[in-house]
Amino acid sequence: MNRFGFAATALAFVAGISLISAPTIADEEKKPEPVQFELPKDADIDALFAFMNRVKQTPPTERTKEAVYAHAGKQIKAVLAACEVVMSKKPDDDQETRVVMERFAAYQTLEIVEPGAGVKGQAALMKQYSADKRPEIQKVIGLLTFQSRAQGLEGMKSDEQTALANDFATYLTKHGIGQQSMQLAQGLAQGLEFMGNSKAGAVIYKALIGEMKKLKAPGVEQEVERMMATVRRLELPGNLIKVEGKTADGKAFDWKAYRGKVVLVDFWASWCGPCRAELPNMKAQLAKYGGKGFAIVGVNLDDDMEAYNQIVESEELSWVNLVGTTEDTRGWNHPLVKYYGISGIPTAILVGKDGKVVSLSARGEELNRLLAELLDK
Repeated sequence: MNRFGFAATALAFVAGISLISAPTIADEEKKPEPVQFELPKDADIDALFAFMNRVKQTPPTERTKEAVYAHAGKQIKAVLAACEVVMSKKPDDDQETRVVMERFAAYQTLEIVEPGAGVKGQAALMKQYSADKRPEIQKVIGLLTFQSRAQGLEGMKSDEQTALANDFATYLTKHGIGQQSMQLAQGLAQGLEFMGNSKAGAVIYKALIGEMKKLKAPGVEQEVERMMATVRRLELPGNLIKVEGKTADGKAFDWKAYRGKVVLVDFWASWCGPCRAELPNMKAQLAKYGGKGFAIVGVNLDDDMEAYNQIVESEELSWVNLVGTTEDTRGWNHPLVKYYGISGIPTAILVGKDGKVVSLSARGEELNRLLAELLDK
């Protein structure tokens, strides 16, 4: 468990737990305090950190919401108490940095157990270290600040999301990357893409790429290439898309022939249930708007061409599909899949009459809405 996953084992199953005949927190607190929550006597700093890890990994004995929250409360109390003892022993900078992270994670969990208290604790912690000039402290406080901001991502307006992405990219460029900052950066970029702000996600990936290029670790070059492909996809809205390859009947695909039409470029496979679930609506929209300039181009990720052909025949798919011409260019190795960093399907990219991308997530009702907007007027 990493330091940012504090009490995850205790809190992961809280939602949906029945509260019938559940004991109250007061009843729980009347029970004898288990030994694992007692601070070790005369422990040095390393032993205190080991104690914190044991406490965080201790699961609750009951699975009711009240029992889980009571258990988490004891975890928080024990970890914060251990942090105070560590600080009393004059820790070095690395040890104090870890204390800051432990306290921040504890306050995060406290906010779940006791809303308002955790935020108050985090604010006090940030204020305490806001003027600290030590580089490692600045780095960790900055990271924790962005972690807090990222928690409100879903409620942000587009310009606020973009500002967060730009700020975090600046932070990465200044402080470099580590395990925690990599995890936060990738999660934040993926969240921005999911919420439709793909270009803000690209900003973060670009900063990651710049820092990763400085590393000499094995596998870095491949990861950089993957991220560069992802950036290429995230920056498509408002820009031209390249679609090329061989069709299922072995002919060279002519993308220029589609200029002047609204085109859905659909990355799919026969084994993908959600992909197949999209087909009825795609066919319905093609029947409705095909005469007005709507077309579909599939990019198929099947390794087995027999499976592909069966779906084409059973579903009576009338549009062109691009497929890999050899075994090593099929599936996830299809050149377009790799070029645009496609990491999940269905991926439905809608292209306007001018050849520029309108949407990276044109599925279901969103596809219908966009087609009505582009072709009904």
